[in-house]
Amino acid sequence: MVKKKRGVRKRVSKKKEVAPPRKMKMRHKQSWAIIGIFFLLSVMTIISLQEQEMSLTGNAVQTVGFIKAGSVLDFQVQGVPGLNDGTVTFSEDVRNGVIKFEENKNIPFTRPFYSKFTISSEDENKIASLKLNLGLEQTKLDRVPLSKFDVQLFQDGNPIETTMSEVKDGTVYYTATITSFGDFVIGKEEVVIIKAPVVKEVVVEPVVEETVIVEEVVVVKEEESGFFAWVRSLFE
Repeated sequence: MVKKKRGVRKRVSKKKEVAPPRKMKMRHKQSWAIIGIFFLLSVMTIISLQEQEMSLTGNAVQTVGFIKAGSVLDFQVQGVPGLNDGTVTFSEDVRNGVIKFEENKNIPFTRPFYSKFTISSEDENKIASLKLNLGLEQTKLDRVPLSKFDVQLFQDGNPIETTMSEVKDGTVYYTATITSFGDFVIGKEEVVIIKAPVVKEVVVEPVVEETVIVEEVVVVKEEESGFFAWVRSLFE
């Protein structure tokens, strides 16, 4: 009898796919969430910088991305009492410029005041003028006390021409234009006392008229006689 060899069948085992644990899935989701947040923050930053190039808004530190010489830029300021907004005119190109508006209570001022603040910038020499719009609450003016007709802006102790523009909803509005930066005070207008000139008494001494006596000299001509008289008569 012939024995047949039985073939040996090899079993091929299929590897089962092991599902990742839940912790791995959570880590992937967190990573994508963080990437998404960074992306959104980047987009918001770019949009914010573009908006700042068109208008200064909100903070006491105002940033200018890029602006050309001769351009006019409107801005708003928060955090400085009495200072609402204004307009800055640039005389030169400015890139990544900063204008700081900071309340400064240490500025010396002896008369009643509404607020004190300092304006500064490294690009001050590139700014032609800065128009400031002030908005003062009437209730605070009464507490100071400070009459709305006596309000004036001072720069480094010197008065700046300040014009009242309107009174609306309990707020008094003023405008003032500056051409340089420094320490500023919204305070009481300085009253200038004009002293009358002192007139000295002038003592007028009487004029004594001098009488000049002129003596009249009478010249008596003696009559000539004799021969000389006869000769003179021939020629007369």
